[in-house]
Amino acid sequence: RRYPIDGLKVERAFVMGLGRDDADAAIVRAVLALARALDLGTTAEGIETEEQSAFLRALGCERGQGNHLAPPLPREEVDALLAGNGALPGAAGADHLISAAGAPWRLPRPAAT
Repeated sequence: RRYPIDGLKVERAFVMGLGRDDADAAIVRAVLALARALDLGTTAEGIETEEQSAFLRALGCERGQGNHLAPPLPREEVDALLAGNGALPGAAGADHLISAAGAPWRLPRPAAT
């Protein structure tokens, strides 16, 4: 069976519990595993810490939203960002991108070792 969706979002309430609540971590793992099994994209909402970001990256989450990745921006800055290359100022070495269609910020890539 095919559903008319192309991605799943991890609700911020579960992201907020990462590192503090084993049940939230289990739910996040399950949502991401379901998305992989159905070949769907994944986005996590409400990423506020590097630990949350690292946990989600390690599980293969493709995109993220939250203050850790980018603060809320005034409309003018968003317009300028979309008109340019999509790179978030000050995000050197990271993959902080936004598409012209307004896709959420991408999770930063782990640092090269």
